[in-house]
Amino acid sequence: MSTSPYEIESFLPRAQRIEEDCAHTTLAMYLQLGYEEVVREAPELRGGLTIGQFKRTAEKLGVKLTVLRRVPDLEDFTGVLWLRTYANSFRHTVLCFQGVICDPATGLVWDRETYLKKTKYKVERVLV
Repeated sequence: MSTSPYEIESFLPRAQRIEEDCAHTTLAMYLQLGYEEVVREAPELRGGLTIGQFKRTAEKLGVKLTVLRRVPDLEDFTGVLWLRTYANSFRHTVLCFQGVICDPATGLVWDRETYLKKTKYKVERVLV
């Protein structure tokens, strides 16, 4: 069961093109758009996107995203996970599709629990 108002049935796994474009790549996967379409509407790539910039870019592309107040059960969840390291020194975004993670840093698809354990990321925010 998806809690996402923006429903997707499939996605094209993608790998980010530069170190700081994980949010751009995740948004392209989630909205099922080309990377270039997202980059055209997004702020400059340098430094990555904030959650606010991510939401505004989605709106420019015709989709209103919501930041959930609480992290839901991710077992069958579809949406964007905003991650951070436990030391809060690094943030990253990934697509969670029916409970499975697609990491744009590599383009690999992961079991959610294995990914979070191996990378030591913590889910900070969830967008749908």
